[in-house]
Amino acid sequence: MKHKIVALAVGFAFAGTLAHADVSSENTVGVFCIDLVAGKFNLVSAPMHKIPVDQGAATGNTGQTIADGGAGWTPGQFDAGVSNPALETGKSTYYVELTSGVLEGRHFQIASNDAATLFLEASHADLGVANVTSNGYKVVPYNRVRDVFGEPAASPLDVGTSSANADNVLFFGGGGFEVPVFLFEFLTTKEWRQGAVEVGDKTIDRDAGFFVNMKGSGVDTNICLTGEVSDNDQRVVLDAGITLHGGMNVVDPDLNTSGLSNVFDVGTSSANADNVIPWKSDLTGYDVPHFLFNFLTTTEWRQGAVPTGASVQTPAGAGFFINNRGGTAVTWVRPTPLN
Repeated sequence: MKHKIVALAVGFAFAGTLAHADVSSENTVGVFCIDLVAGKFNLVSAPMHKIPVDQGAATGNTGQTIADGGAGWTPGQFDAGVSNPALETGKSTYYVELTSGVLEGRHFQIASNDAATLFLEASHADLGVANVTSNGYKVVPYNRVRDVFGEPAASPLDVGTSSANADNVLFFGGGGFEVPVFLFEFLTTKEWRQGAVEVGDKTIDRDAGFFVNMKGSGVDTNICLTGEVSDNDQRVVLDAGITLHGGMNVVDPDLNTSGLSNVFDVGTSSANADNVIPWKSDLTGYDVPHFLFNFLTTTEWRQGAVPTGASVQTPAGAGFFINNRGGTAVTWVRPTPLN
């Protein structure tokens, strides 16, 4: 898979179609293009997030709330699935991300809000024991299927009457793949579907990787994503077992600088250590796992018996599997590329 960054700028004020004119980006913004190879399973990710629609400093929290006493939000403006034509087409879902403090980079989906409180979709243990008062936060709309792959009338993916005769987008969760998402077209109807359900507003998590199965016309294409590169570190939750990640990165860090060494369980082989499992460069299947080898005085990243710490296995715009064998979730602090 190839990728390229187009029109990247630092310190560029970019308000886009935001509903709040006083919110703008002072970070790196631009367009990131990802090539999709015909006839292949392309493992990709969205390496930038949308421009925040609000930001501030928290005045309190519980495990399921983050408050800002001076926010003055309109009740319901961040409700999951809310329609806001002034912001973007379709229905939006938001997350709040902490931008400083002990949970810097942790993000939580917002269920609803009132004038001063964001109510999250679930209670989170790490937020419940933390005090985020005075810590910075930003509210960001999730990327959706329509944002990454285009509106139905303008998508580069091939259409069909079912997932069997169209290009597919495959999301991974709960230990397996979901029903494919595809661009349905029949008579006068053209829409994103998952099975028989319209899913143009289906959210794509900030940290997710996903497959694009280009099985349609046999023509290479690409997708180009606009957004912002975060200037805060990001905390990525690695659940127990095999998970599929990608996430917010526009550079190609090697394994030594990725931050994974801080959370991976070591071992003498890939069979008894945590793994990074990349997709082969020829897009034909899983590559040999990388693991953090430890024996006597040697600790280093390896693929089989070959040292690979200086190699890139979590590249920008790509996806990769992680096998957390430890049985409990861990949090990977992924450094911002802007430091």
